[in-house]
Amino acid sequence: MEAGWYTQHNRYMNIITQNPYRVIGVFANSKTKERVANINRIKAFIKVNKNTEFPQDLKTVLPEINRSLEDVNNAEANLTLPNDQVKYAQFWFINETSFDEIAFNHLYAGDITKALDIWSKKDNLSSLHNRIVVFLANKDCQKAILLAERFYAEYGTAFINSIADNSNLDAEVIGFNFVDKLCNEFGLNNIMPHISKEDWKEHLSSQAITPIIEELQSAVEAAKTSKGKSPDDRYNAGKKLVNQSVLRLLKLKKLIPPTDLQYQIIADKVGLEVLQCGIDYFNGSVDDDAARKAMPLQQYALRVVVGKMAKDRCDENVKILQKIIDELPPKEIANEIKNIRKKIELFLNSCKNSHSGEESSLYDQLCRKRLDLEIEINDGITLIKECAPYLACIKEFEGIEGDNYINLSSIIVSVVLGKTIEIVNKCLDGYKTLYSHPSSISITELEKVLNKAWEATLYMSVLNVNAELKQRFQTQKIALSTLLLKIGSTPVNSINFKIETETEIYNNCKTVNDYKKYIQLFPNGKYITTAKDKLQRLEHIENNKKCDLLKRIDACQSLNDLFRLKEECLWASILNKLDEKCFSLCKKKKDFKKYINTFGASAKHSEEAETYLNNNKKVVKYTLITTAILAIVGIAWFFPSLFSIICFIIAVIAGIYAYGVVISKEPKGCGNLLITIAIAVLFGLLGGVFSDFAEDKKQKEIEKTKEIEKVKEKSKEKAKEIESRTRYNELKYNTSVDLCEKYLKDFPNFEYSDSVLDMLYNMIDIDKDNIFALYSFINKYPKTSLSSKAYRRIHYVADSLYEEACKTNTVDGWKKYQARVLKGQYRNSQYKIDSLENLVWNTESNAWKEAQRLNNLLAYNKYKELYPHGRHVSQAEKRIIDLEVANVYAGDYGTLPSMDKVSYGSGPTTRITVENNTSYTLTILYSGTDSKRLVIRPNGKSSVTLKNGVYKIAASVNAYNVSKYAGTEHLNGGSYESSYYISTTPSYRHY
Repeated sequence: MEAGWYTQHNRYMNIITQNPYRVIGVFANSKTKERVANINRIKAFIKVNKNTEFPQDLKTVLPEINRSLEDVNNAEANLTLPNDQVKYAQFWFINETSFDEIAFNHLYAGDITKALDIWSKKDNLSSLHNRIVVFLANKDCQKAILLAERFYAEYGTAFINSIADNSNLDAEVIGFNFVDKLCNEFGLNNIMPHISKEDWKEHLSSQAITPIIEELQSAVEAAKTSKGKSPDDRYNAGKKLVNQSVLRLLKLKKLIPPTDLQYQIIADKVGLEVLQCGIDYFNGSVDDDAARKAMPLQQYALRVVVGKMAKDRCDENVKILQKIIDELPPKEIANEIKNIRKKIELFLNSCKNSHSGEESSLYDQLCRKRLDLEIEINDGITLIKECAPYLACIKEFEGIEGDNYINLSSIIVSVVLGKTIEIVNKCLDGYKTLYSHPSSISITELEKVLNKAWEATLYMSVLNVNAELKQRFQTQKIALSTLLLKIGSTPVNSINFKIETETEIYNNCKTVNDYKKYIQLFPNGKYITTAKDKLQRLEHIENNKKCDLLKRIDACQSLNDLFRLKEECLWASILNKLDEKCFSLCKKKKDFKKYINTFGASAKHSEEAETYLNNNKKVVKYTLITTAILAIVGIAWFFPSLFSIICFIIAVIAGIYAYGVVISKEPKGCGNLLITIAIAVLFGLLGGVFSDFAEDKKQKEIEKTKEIEKVKEKSKEKAKEIESRTRYNELKYNTSVDLCEKYLKDFPNFEYSDSVLDMLYNMIDIDKDNIFALYSFINKYPKTSLSSKAYRRIHYVADSLYEEACKTNTVDGWKKYQARVLKGQYRNSQYKIDSLENLVWNTESNAWKEAQRLNNLLAYNKYKELYPHGRHVSQAEKRIIDLEVANVYAGDYGTLPSMDKVSYGSGPTTRITVENNTSYTLTILYSGTDSKRLVIRPNGKSSVTLKNGVYKIAASVNAYNVSKYAGTEHLNGGSYESSYYISTTPSYRHY
């Protein structure tokens, strides 16, 4: 079956399967008495609950029919009038000739092809009509329409006469009835492309055009009823008219050309009404975005209208509206710009109000308002702060160099700077009148105002302004700074204020608090999902850290280890617990001192620790004296001998004991202290004396050890010499490269090393062509006398191989030469290879022979690239497809499901229709008698015609994670359909 629209209609035509003639079991031209007899027979069988069968049921061709009493009565009623008899006969078989009898016998047996062959031998009324019905029953409307156009032109009247004598129908009417029925069944758009008969075309067009035009006219009138109403009503009316007209106009354009007067009139009416709706909406709307909202209506109107006057009017309106849109701020930041302008306007109005009222002298104004000057400057700072969030949104959209961002920032700075300068000048004038008017501005008040002005200046410096304002701003900033220095006030250098965009704030997020702040500021931000995920992960990590840290604090009993944990305590609750535990473990002075150093002034028990340290200042004095004495004794008498070390340890213990005596504040503490110092000095002296004896003894032992080592070394050398001689003798009888190399590694500079090296070289030199072995020998033994000999041998062998390659002078010969020499000895071999390959590919015939010789994808693709219009391009493409399919079969692939056969045929070719239901580009390769490639875009559909035979088929998409699929099909004519989609399972993906 031909591929086309009708393949989607898998059901049979109801007028065929439930045709009254079929229900009764007769041909359309059967006699009345035969119809009556069959009706009586069917009703009799129904009474005894039995089903009646007739040959005309055609169960091998059509679905099985079940006859009820209601079906039979309806069929009898439908065939009462002559006109109805003709109408139903158009879709049922007639039997007039002997050929018909033969053909029906084949049809009863289910052999449609044989029946069609018999009817095709001679064209007459019955053969044409019966073939039409067969094609419709077989769902092939295209062939049925082709025969029907001829049948109703030549045999229409004769057909009517053969069915009913008293019918008032003619051939034209029943022809129209035929195509009307097909349109009702399959749709006008599916039938119309296959109609070539002009009167049929006009009939279908007139039937289709009139309702569409009436619907469009009704939609235009409905839109006009909104005229005079609100702008939103006009906009909604225009939008509704667009929705109602767009598909109808497209449908109308398919039926009649746009140049047709009917199309032009209705299209212009629709377009101009949509245009007027858009104009009325824009003119009456107060929405800032009205121009953008109206533009789609105007553009639609311009696309729809056909007449020149209508087009000119629409074009003019679109251009005017576009100019307005071009001057509007971007839609994404329009609201922010509007809010900033309102803030500036309120600020300027408040400035005007502050100056309104009766005129008075500068002195009176200062006396009345000097306390409010700081507040007025603060208004400017407030303006900057209130505009900052809107500026951040504009900066996020445009960037820091965006026109709207710079322009609005410049306006804000300009008005705040002007107000600030005005106030500063008033203060300066008031300060100058200090001596003449005692109640004027004082130096303290002036300093306050100037500092507030400087604060406003720092806020202004955060905004990015245009170059001209930047220069003016810098001048005023320097002047204000100079004033502050003159009155002895040092201005601050920074403020905690910046204009950060959402992206900047998100990119700076590192901690839990950072992400919480971002989520609070931007609850519907573009990074909100990612921020929440990261916050959740960080909180989970933080909780784990807290739990782990608490466990470590509970388990730790060492003060030093606890102090080290201080840096990890980022949470107040845990820090308090660590503080408590550290203080509870402090026993000594150093413990309390380290406690204060670690926790600082915020330590919970800092006062108690300080009290303890202050009460032990005397202890520090005695401890320092004791430590100094012990240090002197240790430095003077400590030598690396065991006894001296022991003496020093005893001295240190005595010092520690003295320290304990002092702390205990015993009455005899000082006496004990002197005793312990004396003990420390005594043991220090003893340690020094005995260390001399220990040193002499140690020196003698070292000399003795050295003599023993020398004797051992001589013994080892002698043993190694004997081993080398033995190994050498073994090599004479059992020689190999590995044994020689092992000997030279074990005995590099012994008596027989040179002889073994000669053996090794001779073994390597046996293979005259082994350049790589000789080069390896040189690398291992570069400083031997044989290395130069090996170099000469390498060059000799390379020259021989080069001469041999020159004699053959083939690509394979030169590649063999390159494989046997070092890369630095290639000489001009690569040039030779390139030259020979260029000769092979320099003509089409030579190139094709070379591609056939190599027989790989690279070679065939090279041939196509060099000769895209060559004589063998189609053969090359076939071989490429065959090889690509073979590669798929050689690797991992899934089994391709069999195609669905949708029609049968006896021709030499097969038609295949493929639908790509994936979101990727689909490639289908067919390898067989024909080898073809089918590439289908995502959600697309395409067809290919192949010669009959056995085909290997491979399917793939342009996605790395989707497997390739392959299968085999035996094509023997007819039509096939296949649909490809991607299905995902837990472990693999397939088509």
